[in-house]
Amino acid sequence: MRGFRGGPYAFDIVMDIGAYRDLHRHRRCHQFRQEFSSRLGFETPKTVLDAGLQETYDTAMQAALTVLDSLPAPGSHYLLPFGTRSRFLFKMDFAETEYICRVRSGVKGHPSYREVAWRMKCKMEAMEPELGRLLQATPPWVEDPLRR
Repeated sequence: MRGFRGGPYAFDIVMDIGAYRDLHRHRRCHQFRQEFSSRLGFETPKTVLDAGLQETYDTAMQAALTVLDSLPAPGSHYLLPFGTRSRFLFKMDFAETEYICRVRSGVKGHPSYREVAWRMKCKMEAMEPELGRLLQATPPWVEDPLRR
């Protein structure tokens, strides 16, 4: 994250495409993305690991990425699973940062974008401690299954 007092703040984030599809709805920030590809691999959800299905999941993801790499661009990116990682740059003011951290880190959110919102808060605290302390965000390890 780069920025200066008062913003705009820039968050260079590697996240899965599924998280991006939810976070790109925030129109008050400028968003830039690299071309979709299989270059950065994929995320493995904690629930897959907990269920003991990592090998099955990895095999399916690798198969999809192998087929993707054999197809011509630009249409091949439509085959990318939402778990595929990509790099994104979000530039926003403090108010939008606060909104995303508060809303997208909540226990009702998807684990992948909850993690991104938490990382944004941590980066803001490192760069602008006075402002970072003002951000409200729920750590990704906090769960409330009755509220989902």
